Amino acid sequence: MGDAPISLQWPLGTPLPPPPQLPEAQVQQLAEAQSQELPKARPQQLPDAQAQQLPPAAQGAPGLELAEPHQLLTPEHLEACVALDRQALNGLWSRQQWITELTDPQRPGLGIWQRRQLLAMACAWLIVDELHITLVAVDPSQRRRGLGRRVLAALLREGSRLGAQRATLEVASGNQAAQSLYASLGFEVAGCRRGYYSNGDDALIEWLKLQA
Repeated sequence: MGDAPISLQWPLGTPLPPPPQLPEAQVQQLAEAQSQELPKARPQQLPDAQAQQLPPAAQGAPGLELAEPHQLLTPEHLEACVALDRQALNGLWSRQQWITELTDPQRPGLGIWQRRQLLAMACAWLIVDELHITLVAVDPSQRRRGLGRRVLAALLREGSRLGAQRATLEVASGNQAAQSLYASLGFEVAGCRRGYYSNGDDALIEWLKLQA
């Protein structure tokens, strides 16, 4: 499965699809958790047992040596994330937005590295039991090697580990490459938002039930 041209489905400033209405107590609990000052985390690596459970396509591309295949993104990876965002997505998020993403435990992100170079990354928002995919990016020089699928598959497993029961995302109706990627992981179209993007493209709303 090729990675190009998979930019991502969330233009800067566009809202996430509204989650189901939540009980007031859960909304308040989530708001309080996100308002707390978070300590600076150190890099973590997914357990070997968890990595071994990934689908075959998420295990590794032939000829690609990765010392740390699926590493959780933390504030210490800020510069690498900003750089890859600019290269792959023309700067989808500002530097300040990246700081927010990397310091909030309810916004998990994973990266694939080769030595110290970040080759691919995927990020999401965890809203109670739903994982909202917000970004997938692959270094332009590393596309068509299955990295987009690998990093997104790993993120879905991480979301499941954190308690998410379903995953959702939005993708432009004309982005066939991205739609094929998501379909290969089991996402299904559940709705459409007409003229959602600034260029007039419709947004397809896709969902996936995560396995426990």
